[in-house]
Amino acid sequence: AGARTIWETALHVTAYEDVVRRRLQGEHIEELPACEGWPQVGDSSAAAWRAALAGLARRGLVILDAETR
Repeated sequence: AGARTIWETALHVTAYEDVVRRRLQGEHIEELPACEGWPQVGDSSAAAWRAALAGLARRGLVILDAETR
């Protein structure tokens, strides 16, 4: 397997931030399947990149909110 791109890494972190949020809410999650843990970059437009970054930031804020409850 080759090196991951920054975009793939951003999607990966987003996926696992969602796992953290779900675990904080009491859901039992062992491990994500590879296709969910390392989502493929579908649309490679600038708008899709901005959306990926916004999703990453939003997930982080959701985790912070869940931790304070």
